[in-house]
Amino acid sequence: MKKIILPLLMVIFFYEGFSQKRVISYPLDYSKNFLEKKEYDSYFLPDNSAGNFMLILKDNKKVEYLLFDDKFKVKSKIAPDDGFKSTIFNADDVDYLGGVAKNGVFRCVYKVTDKKFLGSNTYYKTEIIDFEKKTLRSEDLFEIPKNETLLISFGDFGQYFSITTNNSDNELKLYGLDADGKSYIKPVSITIPETSKRKKLSDYLEKIKLISSTEEPGLELAKDKVKLFHTPSAISIVVNENDDPTQIFTINKTDFSITHQAIDHSYFTKDEKGSSYINSFLYKDMLATLILNKKNIRIALYDKEGNLKKIHEINDNTDMSAFAQSPVMTTRSGKKTQEQDITDLKKVIKSLDRGSEAIMINEDKKGRLIITIGTHDPVQQSGGGSSGEWRTAQTNIPISNSSTKVGPNSYETTVYRPGISSYSKYGANFYKSLQFKIMVDPATLNLVKGLAPPSVADQIKDYIAEVDAKAQAKNQFQLNGKEYYGYYLTEDKTYVVEEIFIRK
Repeated sequence: MKKIILPLLMVIFFYEGFSQKRVISYPLDYSKNFLEKKEYDSYFLPDNSAGNFMLILKDNKKVEYLLFDDKFKVKSKIAPDDGFKSTIFNADDVDYLGGVAKNGVFRCVYKVTDKKFLGSNTYYKTEIIDFEKKTLRSEDLFEIPKNETLLISFGDFGQYFSITTNNSDNELKLYGLDADGKSYIKPVSITIPETSKRKKLSDYLEKIKLISSTEEPGLELAKDKVKLFHTPSAISIVVNENDDPTQIFTINKTDFSITHQAIDHSYFTKDEKGSSYINSFLYKDMLATLILNKKNIRIALYDKEGNLKKIHEINDNTDMSAFAQSPVMTTRSGKKTQEQDITDLKKVIKSLDRGSEAIMINEDKKGRLIITIGTHDPVQQSGGGSSGEWRTAQTNIPISNSSTKVGPNSYETTVYRPGISSYSKYGANFYKSLQFKIMVDPATLNLVKGLAPPSVADQIKDYIAEVDAKAQAKNQFQLNGKEYYGYYLTEDKTYVVEEIFIRK
């Protein structure tokens, strides 16, 4: 027995010791006055055109702008001698939203608040960092009228967007910024389906969540009924409401034309209509829809024209040996994880049929489609706080001329900040989830046997759970297909970035 245990321990030690590699160790003395609250932070922005990326490292008094090359070497640096005075951080409150970059010029977008007596002014501005010229400058960016509701802000693929709704016109407005620094406003009309109980566009698209094609999402995003799928060429908004047809609004990012599809799941029986749960996930040119009721689970796969191509049904008689991952109930609280195999499919169907159902798709290294079905429910945790992650925040609506006084109404706004993945958001490691996986051939969409690879989300969450207690000013990001985690070590006075090795 000892001969078996010793090699096993060596394997575990090897894996634990070499599951990450430090690629950056940058000496930095984060400082504050004795009575001040620590305001350590770091902002990440990639320049995909050059393969570079920028880190902005700031504390209570000073800020450094660092340009790294693809070998993780400091290529250029800007460190203002006057601290914040000549930077955007001289304002009372600064909220980093994202930005764009090209050829060494980075344009970071901020929501800036100047606090005044009996009120405050809010601005949407960009700070332009030119590493070749070693210059910093700020410019006003967008003017968002008070009759518009800000829904979501995000940036990717060399573009930044803030998206608002105008209820009076049933219109989306895309406030965009491209990598060359050109800003624009593009209105897009959306017609709310007659079947919807929500008659205002801001209500219809409320709590919209971003799913980027660069990140393998977790069920915590996939369970939402309003999802925005972002690719280099398009923005697609997928809406599920009750068991009505799935609505897909696709915006072409070249000419900002919009197309609309309603996918009617017409194979419902009369008995099922009105008593089922539906959720959908868009992956490349495929829409996968999960249809749940008290008797079975259906997975419907459609092509980009909305034609039904395949239905997989799971019921009491399904052979679970065909699953790529058998049903498992996971309860996670930080580092502590409890798993329980569920062998009774009746219990699986009953657990899924409760309203927090989700479906998502990704690929394994052979190109086979891994479809994950499950639930995701947050677990209450004590203490803690957020640090610029995916967040839902009460956001006051800015009035024209880029400034605002706090108005009577506020709305939920989702902000995606580069460098803060969905895996690293506050609370990501505290949840209860029942899930299983199937694997299908991408050509025939038939089930294929095999084990699903471990999820990227779980591997990153495992890593973060180990290092997070000592981490400050955190960033978790993907670069050139690899995953990284950056954080500040107070005792070492060093900002480090580690590569997280992902098993596939």
